[in-house]
Amino acid sequence: MLNVVQLDFDPNDDTSFPSSREEILAGFRAWFVGHERTTDELANEVASDVGIALEWKWAYQDGNLAWWRTSHVMDYLLEWCPRQLSVKADQCDGVHEALAHWIRFLDANQLLSPHSQPVAQLLDVTEALRDDFIAAMGDPSKFGTAKTLFTLGTEAGVDMSDPDQIGAFIQRFNDLSLEERRALLPDNRLVKYSPATFDRRLAPVVVPTEDELRDSLARVPILSKFRDLAAYLGEGKMLTKKGHLKLADARELVELLDTGDVMDPRYGNATLRTTSSDNLHSLRVIVAWAKKAGVVRVLHGRLVATKRGRGFAQNLTKEFDHVIDAVLNAGPLAIQSWPDQWGIIKAIWNSLDDMSIDLLMVPFVLMDEVEIELLVDIATSEVLAEWRFGVDDDTVRRYVSSAVNKMVDVFELGGLVTRTDAHTNDYDTGREGGQVALTPAGVTSVRRVLISAGFDVPIAGQFVALGATQLLEALIDEDEEVARAEVLAWCKVREPSDAVGDIARAITELDDPVGRINALGILSDIDTTLAAAHVWNMTARPDITGFALGWLADHQLIDESDLWGRAAPLAFVDVLIYRMLTAGPDGLHATLDLVGDEQSQCSWIETAWRAPSPSTAVVLTGIDQTHPSKAVRKAARKALFKLRSSSSAV
Repeated sequence: MLNVVQLDFDPNDDTSFPSSREEILAGFRAWFVGHERTTDELANEVASDVGIALEWKWAYQDGNLAWWRTSHVMDYLLEWCPRQLSVKADQCDGVHEALAHWIRFLDANQLLSPHSQPVAQLLDVTEALRDDFIAAMGDPSKFGTAKTLFTLGTEAGVDMSDPDQIGAFIQRFNDLSLEERRALLPDNRLVKYSPATFDRRLAPVVVPTEDELRDSLARVPILSKFRDLAAYLGEGKMLTKKGHLKLADARELVELLDTGDVMDPRYGNATLRTTSSDNLHSLRVIVAWAKKAGVVRVLHGRLVATKRGRGFAQNLTKEFDHVIDAVLNAGPLAIQSWPDQWGIIKAIWNSLDDMSIDLLMVPFVLMDEVEIELLVDIATSEVLAEWRFGVDDDTVRRYVSSAVNKMVDVFELGGLVTRTDAHTNDYDTGREGGQVALTPAGVTSVRRVLISAGFDVPIAGQFVALGATQLLEALIDEDEEVARAEVLAWCKVREPSDAVGDIARAITELDDPVGRINALGILSDIDTTLAAAHVWNMTARPDITGFALGWLADHQLIDESDLWGRAAPLAFVDVLIYRMLTAGPDGLHATLDLVGDEQSQCSWIETAWRAPSPSTAVVLTGIDQTHPSKAVRKAARKALFKLRSSSSAV
């Protein structure tokens, strides 16, 4: 049996695992031969495949070989192996089996990390993914570049163990045109992007109702614009020699599609004549998107509506998923680029296009409106990590900010997001800043795309039938993201007044201070005005007065200084635990200052041990460990001693 320490490596020490790799696999082989009663030859084959999984865990994950969760199993079998591992689909089952054997080995030798999920659950998931794993290993769209080249070489009869043959094959590949190479390599943005910021298993999300989704789809701007564009084109409109719309058609379409473009714009006393429809940014984007979505196409020098495009007149929303997939695959920035765009900017835009889903995942995961500046920060970090520039980081951020705002414009045009408080920027006609939130159609689309890319995205709502008290108790051990989603789902099926009343009653029934504070936070999220009357009533209850007063002060319904005067002296303990849990040590100290000077605080603390609150010991411990005054800390220690002595006597 291996010592558990041998699996606990320092991830910052690049040599720790490689130097122990053979020892670990030797221990596994010995166990496997004894456990499975098999031959050394088979044990060596299985150990070799186990080694692949361990290399992945070490180099691509967290480096903890003993810690396994279902998300790790999914990432390895459905993401990394199909992308990187050059094993034919009909020969890959051993890789799958080896992972299961390693999990059994950890369990049998008591090496599985206590933070892992139960071994039965890990093995069940591993087995359930067998068919998906084999299918993914044979799906070229999931291959990485290196694996794609390996597969192409093998199919071309190249001995991939012969360096000379490999070199000749690579040279032949490099001699192909850029378009021919791109056609051979994977290039699907819906499955290619790297969601490194997020776990593969996401928290539950609240999905829209059928009515909400129907209403949201009916308001998607690009769908009606595609309908009107197709209707206008009719049998087709002749294009210029450069493939652009003629100015007469462009002028009509700017008005018909309400693009916001300005023909012949004036700057002071000067008029800048529009000489090409290609100068009309919004119209150019709509037409480029329509081409990518197969709504229109160029035929014999004319721009014509396709059968799909004409179908928008009969069913406006039928093609929504196809329209969104088209722009995500093409890239929301790529459809805005121009032929003579500076090379480095085009390359950066391509990188940002690959992040389209990553950026949409931010409001999706948070289930809330987010500042666009947050998306800019995320994108800038990725760009700075990938590229080196001869300008300062702030200049790079301005370029990235402009690009991200252009992406958001496309997301809004596609009905994926709503945008508020944006303003016109100083350097072009676009918008920047403000907040962005997913629409019901956006939530549904992002969830669909994430599932197709291998994410596990459960739907919130398993507790909607519970009463408020049972709901809060059921969520005590859940992660914050899960709890928030379930609360949102619970509230969604109730009228706000009913939800507020139920949560308020639950606060009076709960004993746990954290649960009470969480419940008060839920009241704030539902409707502060409705909740205020209920919270005022709570001030008459000695056991929850402190919590109620803290909430009222947070919402400026009482002055912060009133927290000491309104609460009975012993009930002030609950005011302090409220501030301690919501504002940390600084909040605790500032609220304790309301009692008076240092001597007054010590006098109150000397009696505080008698407070009947279950939080008394926690508050006194917090004062003892964090208060800057030595005298106050000493008073807290004395009070703690009295409290513990009293409890022991009882």
